[in-house]
Amino acid sequence: MCGHLRQGSACEAQALRALRDDTAGARRESSAQVSGSSLRNAVKDWRGHRAASAKMRQNMAEQIEREKHLRYSHL
Repeated sequence: MCGHLRQGSACEAQALRALRDDTAGARRESSAQVSGSSLRNAVKDWRGHRAASAKMRQNMAEQIEREKHLRYSHL
């Protein structure tokens, strides 16, 4: 894959770097939400917990679509 990517455009390389950075940020955000959440806190603020979880799922789905768009063309 690396050899193929070297042949790609500078724009593709920049997009891959942004994707890598976005993935790392999403991983940290997800980890922080899960580690900071307890069953007791989730029950206290069920609406907030559900909203945060929905946002996290939406962000993951968007990330997957960006990855598919960018990476699948290199397969």
